Amino acid sequence: MTRTLYRNGVVHSASHPFAQALMVEDGVITWLGDEDTADQMAAPETIDLDGALVAPAFVDAAADLDGAPDLADAAAHGIVAVHTLRPAGSWPNGGPGAGGHDDQVEVVAYAAGRGVVDLEQVSDEEALLTVESATRAQAPVVLRVGSSSEHRALDVVEAVTDRTSAAAVARAGHRIVDVRDVSEATSARIVRLGLRVTLVPPHLPLASAASAGLAVSLGGLSRDPWGVLLEAMTQEPAGERVSARAAFRAATRGGWRAVGQDDVGELRPGAVAHLALWRANHLGVQGPRSAWSSDARAGTPLLPFLEPDEARPACLRTVRAGVVIHDTLG
Repeated sequence: MTRTLYRNGVVHSASHPFAQALMVEDGVITWLGDEDTADQMAAPETIDLDGALVAPAFVDAAADLDGAPDLADAAAHGIVAVHTLRPAGSWPNGGPGAGGHDDQVEVVAYAAGRGVVDLEQVSDEEALLTVESATRAQAPVVLRVGSSSEHRALDVVEAVTDRTSAAAVARAGHRIVDVRDVSEATSARIVRLGLRVTLVPPHLPLASAASAGLAVSLGGLSRDPWGVLLEAMTQEPAGERVSARAAFRAATRGGWRAVGQDDVGELRPGAVAHLALWRANHLGVQGPRSAWSSDARAGTPLLPFLEPDEARPACLRTVRAGVVIHDTLG
């Protein structure tokens, strides 16, 4: 049995907003609480956080639209899982398994030509046949939109619904990536079809997506996840800006929901221990226009304060299912 106690820090947990410590046993979070209780607990490994933040780890839900990410670097940025949309053999140095990182950072791979439909590369008929086949097999498909109209993707899925059923399409867990139009009419179609949505910078219409009730994840995180969150908070038009917490949830829990794991991505007893430790200059509750508060008494989980001229939080440790995959603590 492996057991690690993290204490004397700030824990980002909606269920335990005032927690200062947590216990991880055999890859699962078994306890969160205060320092007084932590004094009564023992573990083979005890980490004094010295005020550091413990938060859910990031998931890059579209990691390689602009080139394959370095998985060791991803782990050093607090990322425990990446979703790859590239065909086998197209990654440098042999692919996700290079360097032994495939048993650390989780790689969710969609089979090119079957699990990924790039609407900039295939006809509508080809896309229709692929999505229909996957739906009948109850296998998820990613429809990569890019500069193509989202309406092409939705037309394809609606045609598949006519050939199969709405329930079959919803159960398959299909997703559209690099979505740019989340107008009311488009969002209504996405919701009706039961599709999941991945947004990729610089196109981050998170406010519209949230108001429409879309299940949203974020891609393009691997090189600078906090930078993507800052972009979501300060972008133009101003109406699409969201709070740090809303962007953070899309970049963490949203990535797990994109692959149907709705109960992963939070710090609570019984949850899989996917987490990262961060050293930041300031912690607070930050709104979409940089208004913020450092008062924890309201019970809102704290996050690093983000500003363009502020240093990014430093990742001290990344833990995937209880296994340390990046560490600066020695």
